[in-house]
Amino acid sequence: MRFCCFVNPRSGGKRGELLIRRIQALSSSPHFTCDVVEIDFRFLEQQIKNALSYDRILIAGGDGTVSAFLPCLVASKLPIVLLPLGTGNDLARELALLHIGTPSSPREWFSFYLSSPVKEVTVWMGKFESEPSPFYFINYLSFGYDGEVLCHFEVLRGRFSEISRIFGKHGNRFLYLIAGLQALFHPRLQNLTLTSPQQGVVELPKLRSLLFSNIRSVMGIGVSHPDSSPFDTSLECSLLYRFSSYFGLVAPFLRKFPLPIFSPTCCLGEQEWRIEGLPCPIWYQYDGEAQKLDHTSSLVLHPAGKVRIMCP
Repeated sequence: MRFCCFVNPRSGGKRGELLIRRIQALSSSPHFTCDVVEIDFRFLEQQIKNALSYDRILIAGGDGTVSAFLPCLVASKLPIVLLPLGTGNDLARELALLHIGTPSSPREWFSFYLSSPVKEVTVWMGKFESEPSPFYFINYLSFGYDGEVLCHFEVLRGRFSEISRIFGKHGNRFLYLIAGLQALFHPRLQNLTLTSPQQGVVELPKLRSLLFSNIRSVMGIGVSHPDSSPFDTSLECSLLYRFSSYFGLVAPFLRKFPLPIFSPTCCLGEQEWRIEGLPCPIWYQYDGEAQKLDHTSSLVLHPAGKVRIMCP
């Protein structure tokens, strides 16, 4: 069994650097061979093309690292295996992979992936009318407060890189908390219009955040939408009108109480969404990576295809 192991050395407080050495130490195993590729996002497309002859592609990194592979792998039949190194690891959590082992013991992961089943996971595509190219996501997409938080988080992670290096993902979570406080005063989203086949046109006068989720796991600990599933072809939407709604995400049991301030408004899943009225400029995020939209535009979301991921 031949594995091509893509490792993001920056993920999880640079734990990828240590993982590279530990995977290389396994290269003499009689059951599998593994070639390590240090991810260079500038040349990622070519790196992936060079790996298509392998039996498995292993991606070691966070959710954003996995997301970067989607444009090249969404039409591929090659099995993908995950070794989570990120801060939240929501996709690995959703697919019940976190119990297999720790990144410090990669042999356990390789042993599991030699014979684990393969499941097809839906990938979603978004296309802004003002942008020439689409983008792809597998976890979630959101506009508003979430995007601002991740923008501040990237700045903090670059400025205080020693915190991430020393404390790993726990250091990143601390920086994420600081970023959340910094973003508290960002303006609300206003006058958005959502259109979908089943629910028609919905006017949204004011929102803190607009969240589309393909998986239930969010922020490494919470639940985005109770009906989200990576295996179907519907994308669920949650409307967060106030900051207190985030308590309903990170502590889902609060949704059971008759306190609407803690509960996001959950919309039915759809196979296509259209969003109009996005302000400009605006920060948004997909799969945990901050992005900036500089031109007012409408956005259309629909399934892009499937990827084959090995999981229990």
